[in-house]
Amino acid sequence: MDYWLRYLGTASYNQAREKKAAELRGKQGEFEKTADFRARQADPALQEAYISRQLKGYEREYLLGVVAQSIKDGKGSIGLHWYPYNPDEETFSFWLPMTPWGYYNLAVPVAEAPAFKEFIDKADSKALLSTCYLCVCNGTQQIARITFTLPSGKVYEYVNPDVTPETPLYPFTELAPESFLNPEPKPAQ
Repeated sequence: MDYWLRYLGTASYNQAREKKAAELRGKQGEFEKTADFRARQADPALQEAYISRQLKGYEREYLLGVVAQSIKDGKGSIGLHWYPYNPDEETFSFWLPMTPWGYYNLAVPVAEAPAFKEFIDKADSKALLSTCYLCVCNGTQQIARITFTLPSGKVYEYVNPDVTPETPLYPFTELAPESFLNPEPKPAQ
């Protein structure tokens, strides 16, 4: 993983992407001929086409770094955090520290709020994240959507209003390492 991915807490996706693009602009590619590199340096259109090709799939790489850094930072930065229920708006607000977006509002009718609160109070954070999809939207990592299924079978889904059909979505389960999702059981003492 590149050096700049270690500073995701202070850098937005756009900042990290531009830093990576600047690095690529001034460096000859591993399999790029010197003549091609010089031609690219002299022609802005060739340069931008090269950068675009090199950064294809960069969002996924960026999100892999975000998740890895959050796991390294500890449990508090990887789990969902819940605000008290807002009965006037009929929402539970929650946030995920690895997404600096702020908070997300999940619609839950007042009559169903006690059961939902009981569910989130008892739920395992990793289990909740197993239905989470992340994306890069508005220049930063965000929750694209997440589904909560209560033991009764009742389903609640948060869908980010800024996500478009063209926005690539990345399942959290494909971004987190297997060792986080399924840790080895600790030996009995």
